[in-house]
This record gives sequence, C-alpha cells and structure tokens, in this order.
Amino acid sequence: MSVNVDDSASLEQIIRQVADQGTAQLRDNLLDSQGSIRSSILVFLDDDLVDKEKLLKLHEGSELTFSTLISGG
Repeated sequence: MSVNVDDSASLEQIIRQVADQGTAQLRDNLLDSQGSIRSSILVFLDDDLVDKEKLLKLHEGSELTFSTLISGG
C-alpha cells in the first residue's frame, strides 16, 4: 500500500491515514474499538524500529512497516 503524506505529518496522523485508506482488517489491527492506536503496534522506518513518541524524518520512498506483538502460552 502506498500513501502520500505531508512532510509535517506526525506518526499518529500517518497511522490514522493508513488505517482510513486500508482494509477493515488493517484498520482493526492498527486501531482499537475506540479509534485509538493500539499500544501493541510496532513501527519500523526503513527497517529501523521507531520510537512512536519521536518525530519521524521521512523522505521520498520511505517505507513504514507495521507489526503487532505476538504473545501466547
């Protein structure tokens, strides 16, 4: 999936834009039933784990990868 974002977009805005433009399943994986970003989401920028509290430095062709934590017993 390719998404065009504003240079000043925050990670939260980008995640919400991806959730809005993606499938219902993707939206459910990224956002909880209240519309908040799931705390279990890991975000990688060009293969590097991103601190969700810090600003991103995106460039043309940046690739964001979303992953969920897996747990079980």
